[in-house]
Amino acid sequence: MNTVWHIVARLACEAATGVLLALLLRFFVCMLVRVKGKSMMDTLHNGDFMLALRYGLFGRIRRFDVVICRYPGRKGHFVKRVVGLPGERISMEEGALYINGAEVTEDFPLRRSLRGFDERTLGPDEYFVMGDNRPCSSDSRRVGPIHRRAILARVCCVFLPLRRRQRIRRG
Repeated sequence: MNTVWHIVARLACEAATGVLLALLLRFFVCMLVRVKGKSMMDTLHNGDFMLALRYGLFGRIRRFDVVICRYPGRKGHFVKRVVGLPGERISMEEGALYINGAEVTEDFPLRRSLRGFDERTLGPDEYFVMGDNRPCSSDSRRVGPIHRRAILARVCCVFLPLRRRQRIRRG
């Protein structure tokens, strides 16, 4: 009888340790996120499952990083690409992105939008994010720049479905 209780106690302790480790990973190290919508096509598709590293672990945010972020006053998480960094002047004309007056080459799958926007200057902690499927993306063109604290994690890879497994390279 004593042996059975030792086994049960050990299993309960191991299960609790596993749950605690999983929670620590989820809240401090990484996020598992499912893509909802088509704003990041063709890089990410509706239903893809991604692994994202929490912002404290991936260092500084770089241009073209794919990130998980929040929008001011809106619920949920959004997956977008960082296109503008703090202090930069950003604009778009006829589908071309301009940073500080110079056209930027975007070498990733992209669906351009002919809808442009006038030049904006980003503040010291502000980032400009956009979807890769620009005609149907709700992003900084609509909600404005986002603050650093609104960027939660950087997407590292797509792991499901298996046929779409891929690493998402850094900017």
